[in-house]
Amino acid sequence: MAAAAHEAALRRHPYVSPEHVVLAAARQAGDTRVAASLAAQLEARAVATRSWWRPLGRNSALRPRKQRLLDDQQRAARELELDPDLPDSPGG
Repeated sequence: MAAAAHEAALRRHPYVSPEHVVLAAARQAGDTRVAASLAAQLEARAVATRSWWRPLGRNSALRPRKQRLLDDQQRAARELELDPDLPDSPGG
C-alpha cells in the first residue's frame, strides 16, 4: 500500500485507487509494459481542483490546507523517484 500511495502522490491524487495498487505491483514485479500503460491512464485522469458539487467539508481535499498537504506529498514522492536510496522509498 505504501508503493500505491507513492504512485498516487506522484500524480497529486488525494486517494489511492485500485489502479494505483496495480501500477505499484506492476512496477515492483518489473512489468514495464503494464506499468507504462497504467501510468499513462492515470496521468490522463483529471483531478478536480474545484467543483461545484463537491462539498468543502472540514476534511475535503479541496480545502487549502489539504491542497498544501497534497503538494508536500507530491514533492516528497518526486524526491523519492530521484533518489531511491532514501529511507522511505516505496520499493525498499
